[in-house]
Amino acid sequence: MGRRFPSMPILSAVSGRCRRKVNGVGLQANEKLATIGITTVGEFAQSDIGLLQETFGHNYADWLARVARGVDHRPVVTSSEPKSLSHETTFRRDLPVKQDRTALSFAMDVSR
Repeated sequence: MGRRFPSMPILSAVSGRCRRKVNGVGLQANEKLATIGITTVGEFAQSDIGLLQETFGHNYADWLARVARGVDHRPVVTSSEPKSLSHETTFRRDLPVKQDRTALSFAMDVSR
């Protein structure tokens, strides 16, 4: 069984935020939510499942209703393998790009 965050403290803390803040809900879904008058996380969490099903279909609406209420059945993952590696150079002082473009370019060439 998945975990559910305590609804009252969490919902009261985020209910006034824009519905776009709900993780996993994309641009098109947010546009559809706007057309049915859902603008905040609180409205989203309290929305009628029937209205969501009419707008999005049964499966996606069921998922939307769960995620809007903070219900997620996936296990919490606290660590994972990195998806990419990067290389960064830190200088002793900030280099304003316009003033130190030559120095920055030289440092990047040397590091390769």
